[in-house]
Amino acid sequence: MPNKSDSAYGKHPSIMPEEIVKRLVRLFAFEKDLVLDPFAGSGTTLKVAKELNRKWVGYEIYENYEEVIKKKLGMNNVRPPLKINRIYNLDVFAFFDSLPDNSVDLAIIDPPYNHKLIPKLKRTASIYIFNTPFNCAYIASHLRKKNLIHRISEDYTFNHEEIRIPYAAPERVNSPKGILKNGQRWFPNPNGKLCSDVWEISSDRHQTKIEGKIQKNIHPSPKPENMIERIIKASSNEGDLVLDLFSGTGTTSVVAKRLKRNFIGCEVNESYYEHAVARIFKE
Repeated sequence: MPNKSDSAYGKHPSIMPEEIVKRLVRLFAFEKDLVLDPFAGSGTTLKVAKELNRKWVGYEIYENYEEVIKKKLGMNNVRPPLKINRIYNLDVFAFFDSLPDNSVDLAIIDPPYNHKLIPKLKRTASIYIFNTPFNCAYIASHLRKKNLIHRISEDYTFNHEEIRIPYAAPERVNSPKGILKNGQRWFPNPNGKLCSDVWEISSDRHQTKIEGKIQKNIHPSPKPENMIERIIKASSNEGDLVLDLFSGTGTTSVVAKRLKRNFIGCEVNESYYEHAVARIFKE
């Protein structure tokens, strides 16, 4: 019979006595061997394997037992750690539970899942939020209340030289070069003008015509690659981690990989997920 002092007593209908599990593990597994428990239940087998210096792995479909397993194993999180440079076919909340705090350099997201996001960001991180002009007013108000709309640190990334915009009419810009401006000679930057606060970028959402046929986008709200590229160049450096919570067809992750940034994302829709993985693999 299970011991009444077991933390899972009364919470699981069929608790395995620890002494039985200890005997089995000692008989059939050496130290450092891997013990598998595909129906972890309250975590007894995993706890015993850990105590006896065996490696262990388990699975439990019922979320009600998750806290019981955590307590028994003395762990804050029983989910395996996520690996970077891949997209996961997961719900965003399940994904968040396995994402380490203070790990993200740049988040490119859609609201409203921002409450759980903040602890995942580094102190120097940046957030870009997509939405309609109407909803942006509400988002700005919310960010102001959370003190997130202000620049609270000078230690952040903004590579303004990386995102200069080519001059629309170079001949008009070149003509006045060398003219004194504020007591100094002025010459146009060969890479263009500095990027303003308002970006004019064509949308990919409209239908495109290919070989005489109307071609619909795979995703209803694709983001233009050149916009994502500008964001990533501006607010991250090579080797930084870019977070893409709603990966869709993988545009953010594809561009991040192209620009030598690490990336991690999740997409709950299996069809979009498979398309995103295929795009990343080809990149």
